[in-house]
Amino acid sequence: MHMNPIKIMIPYSFGGLEKLTTLNISYLQLERIDVGTFLGIGSNVLYLDASHNRLTHLEPGSFQGIEHSLEVLQLFGNHMVFVTLDVFSALGRLKNFHADSERYCLLLPDRVRCHFKAEYDIPCCRMVNDLIIVHFP
Repeated sequence: MHMNPIKIMIPYSFGGLEKLTTLNISYLQLERIDVGTFLGIGSNVLYLDASHNRLTHLEPGSFQGIEHSLEVLQLFGNHMVFVTLDVFSALGRLKNFHADSERYCLLLPDRVRCHFKAEYDIPCCRMVNDLIIVHFP
């Protein structure tokens, strides 16, 4: 799938691939990942690379189907406008998160290690002031 022009991922896009552990959907020109896209994929996906697409937002349920297995998520090079808190709170096994901005840090649980393209690497922050949505300029 890598480098193919696919703009939208619909529910059950990967249904029947129960043994899949790594999924690379980078450089697809994705504009959105619909709720339920990963339903039917099984519970073995540990690594998801959705970097270098045209994603502008993530909503609750974007990772439904892999929320209990995903350990590494890459989102470098997207055009995020907003991300809600619920998107990442459901990812109970997430350990490493890779993105362009440390602003994602406010949305991630303390147990997740954040990695940025900048020269440094910092542990995640806690939620402050009941922040639910972070707006990315």
